[in-house]
Amino acid sequence: MLFIPLLFALPLITAFVIPILGKIYKPLVWIVTTVVSFILFIIALYGVAVTQEIPMSVYKMGNWPPPLGIVMAFDSFSAFMVLMISIIVFTTSLFSLRYLSRFTGQWKFYTLFMLMTAGMMGISITGDLFNMFVFLEIAAISSYALVAFGIEGEELEASFKYMVMGEIGGLTFLLAIALIYAKTSTLNLADISNSMQVIRGTTFFWMIIGMMLFAFSIKAGLVPFHTWAPDAYPAAPAPISSL
Repeated sequence: MLFIPLLFALPLITAFVIPILGKIYKPLVWIVTTVVSFILFIIALYGVAVTQEIPMSVYKMGNWPPPLGIVMAFDSFSAFMVLMISIIVFTTSLFSLRYLSRFTGQWKFYTLFMLMTAGMMGISITGDLFNMFVFLEIAAISSYALVAFGIEGEELEASFKYMVMGEIGGLTFLLAIALIYAKTSTLNLADISNSMQVIRGTTFFWMIIGMMLFAFSIKAGLVPFHTWAPDAYPAAPAPISSL
């Protein structure tokens, strides 16, 4: 199951390599980004094939068993999400070459682009609630910066509004995680699912559901928490709007 951590490790490593490549030879930045995006697409296809034989694959980080260790879980829904992300990331990478020709500091764009990809991949495969928060924030912070990439006044304003709204959602999610951990003494999603069966229907249960719904409604731009979206989407570079 070594392909599972590659889904987020590969773009994460690439994000740290890109600034070095940008200093050596700038055209390498786009080439490496596109090649890595294509490799992620191939891995995603392989993951879809794996789920046809093994409904749930679990990778233990550092070989530590759950609930002590962090696990990555890969099932058919993860496979679907990872495949969709990889398709959009690869096509966006191809499109960005011409679009970014009028911008300077392209290596900064591709660094943030790969970080955002790593965050989205991590969200799709994590089996740990706190890790989900970490990956969510990696993707979110990268997207805040990418919305303001053109550094025009409207873009900076849109990015700031997006950041404020997004972090309200992020902090609400973090508080919900803290309350869940206090109640269940675990952050493993499978263990939390079992523990929540005991308190289903209680006030605490519905409070957690409400906090999660509030947090993810902001992140997803659902009405009435969508006020950042009309500013952020037109302000962001077209490749980032698609992501």
